[in-house]
Amino acid sequence: MGIWARLLFIYIQYVERPVVLVDNSIKMLKTAKSRLIKSNGTVPENMAFLQADALRLPFRDKSFDTILFENLLHCLADTKSLLAGLKNILSEDGKMYFTALVKSNRFADRYIEVLANKGKLVSRNVEDHQKNFNQQ
Repeated sequence: MGIWARLLFIYIQYVERPVVLVDNSIKMLKTAKSRLIKSNGTVPENMAFLQADALRLPFRDKSFDTILFENLLHCLADTKSLLAGLKNILSEDGKMYFTALVKSNRFADRYIEVLANKGKLVSRNVEDHQKNFNQQ
């Protein structure tokens, strides 16, 4: 089961609170919606799809208890601005979760470097991300 399928299955389970799926790509949002309908038969009423720029999210301060970002950090040169904006919309006791491609002394690092050299992503290791998180 791929990451999107696993995430959609998890999202379906949370019917008691709102779930906002955000992406800058309409194509990705349509794909997510289509997969959700295919696996669930419908889009649950608590789910909303929103096209938005992660650096300019249109939400009120402290409006989310949980924020999950999948595969975004390696796409942005300026993760500090993203983290600052997310901290604003996260509730006082809220939690943030992220996934990202990272260098970690393995064969896949060559692929990451090729993509970075082509301007497709920003190559970072775990320590680089931790430094950015600690500065917020």
